[in-house]
Amino acid sequence: MTTAQSPDELARNGLPVEAEPALVPRQTAPDNAEFPIQQWWSWITPTRLFYVRSHFAVPALDPASWRLVVDGEVERPLALSLADLQALPRQRRVATLECAGNRRTEFEPRPPGVPWQDGAVSSAEWEGVALADVLSLARPRAAAQELLLEGADQGMVAGGEPPIRFARSLSRERALHPDTLLADRMNGDPLPADHGAPLRAVVPGRYGMDSVKWLVRLRLLDRAFDGHFQVNDYRLFPPAGSTAPPRPIGPVRVNSLITWPAGGAELRAGREIRLVGYAWSGSGAIRDVEVSVDGGATWKAAALVGPEAPHAWRLWELGWKPEAPGAHRLAVRAVDSTGATQPEQADWNAKGYANNGVRRLEVQVR
Repeated sequence: MTTAQSPDELARNGLPVEAEPALVPRQTAPDNAEFPIQQWWSWITPTRLFYVRSHFAVPALDPASWRLVVDGEVERPLALSLADLQALPRQRRVATLECAGNRRTEFEPRPPGVPWQDGAVSSAEWEGVALADVLSLARPRAAAQELLLEGADQGMVAGGEPPIRFARSLSRERALHPDTLLADRMNGDPLPADHGAPLRAVVPGRYGMDSVKWLVRLRLLDRAFDGHFQVNDYRLFPPAGSTAPPRPIGPVRVNSLITWPAGGAELRAGREIRLVGYAWSGSGAIRDVEVSVDGGATWKAAALVGPEAPHAWRLWELGWKPEAPGAHRLAVRAVDSTGATQPEQADWNAKGYANNGVRRLEVQVR
């Protein structure tokens, strides 16, 4: 991982914005808010600006009495304190997390759910312990197929009667991946309450729902988990009336965004500006970013700038001097190291997940 430019050197990087950046509320009770992506451009997202995703109210957990239970298909059930976990070898990872519903509002017709625009994605440095190290203490049995991650947050869901906790399962392979963390620190400080304190999972390359917050239990299962958030949610459901089965979402799809200029910005003809933004993927490193200033008729290669890490977004930039007054349609698309590229338009699905269509916006040149 290169650190040629520090996060402070890249923060905002001279973006011509006047307002003080702050989270953009999208829902209250529970709180859900976006990273102000058109106001900030840096490899590491400041914690106060990192997007917030909550399914239920933030649980009140006392770090002193909190325990992480590890049970199920294990030889040695555990109840670990924070001190127990912090005695294990420490790991740090810079990773980008994206909500599966990011850019939901761009689908037509708009699916139900939190009305995310394009800011339900952020990048942070996470610190904690490898999930594999914790599981090795419990000695999983050969029968264990999946790991259930259970949070302390709970509430009612449509069609359910008693309150349920948020829970998701990972394959055994993903759970044992060396980059999968149990994190208690974020950007060098203790994990904040709205980001999962005292402990959360960080599963690089997967959409944010797998990085379960407020962890209280890890349970090894000998069968596939069939809980609400595994089978009734967070899958690609077809339109009503279709006989097609729902499909898994899979890893984070290659995606990119324009940070500056924002849609609707007014630019001056003959003055060069710098187009900047982000690109990321859950399956491979970002290899190319292309930008169009004429609605997709022609494309130019943008420069990838700043640090690079296996699971973090890349910053990109491109100089542009608009000459002709009037409306200009900008677009951006990215390609990762597997060859995956963004489609012109993502396939519609009933929950509005995994929208990675080519991002377009319009600016005015005067």
